[in-house]
Amino acid sequence: MLRALLSAALLVTLTGPAAAWNGGGHMVTGAIAYALLEKDAPEVLAKAVAVLQAHPQYDKLWKKDCEARPEGERGLYLFMMAGRWSDDIRGTDYDRPRWHYTNYGYKPDGQPDTVKAGTPDPEQNIVLAYQLNFDKLQAGPEAVDRAVPICWLFHLVGDVQMPLHACSLYTEAYPKGDRGGNSFFVKVGPDGKGMNLHYFWDGLITGSTDFRAVKNLAAELRLRPEFSADKLTELTEESFENWAKLESAELVKAVVHRNGTLKGGTGEFSAVELPADYSKAAKAVAERRGVLAGYRIAEKLKAALK
Repeated sequence: MLRALLSAALLVTLTGPAAAWNGGGHMVTGAIAYALLEKDAPEVLAKAVAVLQAHPQYDKLWKKDCEARPEGERGLYLFMMAGRWSDDIRGTDYDRPRWHYTNYGYKPDGQPDTVKAGTPDPEQNIVLAYQLNFDKLQAGPEAVDRAVPICWLFHLVGDVQMPLHACSLYTEAYPKGDRGGNSFFVKVGPDGKGMNLHYFWDGLITGSTDFRAVKNLAAELRLRPEFSADKLTELTEESFENWAKLESAELVKAVVHRNGTLKGGTGEFSAVELPADYSKAAKAVAERRGVLAGYRIAEKLKAALK
């Protein structure tokens, strides 16, 4: 599984500036899921769109823009918005900050015994949140009861593919963990501005939230030969927990932190320049994970809305 991801990093070429599981990235995963269901399970697609139209914030957030689009694009628009909704409502009563990640600890070889790797929060984490919302989506008696859970499903299946939503680094410099890269500072090029590693990875698929641009990018990624279903060998794994523990957390070790060799600072002004080949390899993995998210959203919707 990990070998497939690492091999992909060597196949995908970096195109354009690094800019992913930000709003645009979640829109991409929603667009990919829409296209897959449109082709293979139109009845599930219709059910999902009906649930999203019953969302309690539909009138406030989506109705105007949705109805301004051609009828054939309205479902696609809602799938894109569903993917990013859980970030768009930060700071509101719907917000659940601790649902977006889990904390498998990574302590590289050579660290002293005084460094203790963290473990996932047993009360709130992305794995527990996913199961809670999947169960609600599956059991909800009415569309309105399923509308918030379906948005969380879109978002959490996307988030868990991003390696740094699953794992934190524990070293002498980060005895309490680097918070999924949020406290690990890097820069691109010698004159680049310092940024945290999580922010860098969050922005690797696209920096755009333009509907047309995202739609085109989603189609381009989905149709790449290396991202065909038969090449995405990870699709045989159906466990959400394993997506976090056996895929993303392992990618943090092998790709994100390069088996403990990646250097970073503890603040913006101590940021360390990334290796010259880092952005290309990271973008390759990010794009693969984004496409996987689209496939996995589609499969989980089939399971919940059958």
